[in-house]
Amino acid sequence: MEILKKLKSTFIGMSIIYLIIGIVMVISPVFVSNFICYFIGALLIVGGCFGIFSYIQNGGSGFLVRMTLLVSILFAALGIYILINPETFVSIIPIIVGIMLMLESLDKIASAFKAKKNGYEKWLQVLIAPIIIFILGLILIVYPFATVTIFIRVIGVFLIVDAISNIFLAYSYGKM
Repeated sequence: MEILKKLKSTFIGMSIIYLIIGIVMVISPVFVSNFICYFIGALLIVGGCFGIFSYIQNGGSGFLVRMTLLVSILFAALGIYILINPETFVSIIPIIVGIMLMLESLDKIASAFKAKKNGYEKWLQVLIAPIIIFILGLILIVYPFATVTIFIRVIGVFLIVDAISNIFLAYSYGKM
């Protein structure tokens, strides 16, 4: 019975942490995206410095060792860039996803018109989803930072709902 009480308190504790993180994500998505950028930037800098120090410590001979040094320098430089310009880094991700969505939807739009040419009667239904996806991809490209902000808020709302349901569940099981 003691183990169940510990599990329940751990479960509630984790749910409270999720709730706090979710609230922060909803209230301040820019802070969250900057925090993620700073974290990624710091990891890249640490990894890059580790590779550079490893190169210096082991001596540099051989193509792979020199390539490792180059990659390490690039990682450290990218990490510094991300720390200095987190908004730029955050806005690149939706642009890349938007381009990928648009390219894939263009292929599907072409497939819908091929279906029409081949006499498929429901070709218009096949055409609707790729057009919507194309428009969403375009929105990601035109408003990259806004879409990241909305995405972070949506994840925050999901965390809040999950945390509240977990807390309710833990108290409901405790009464059984």
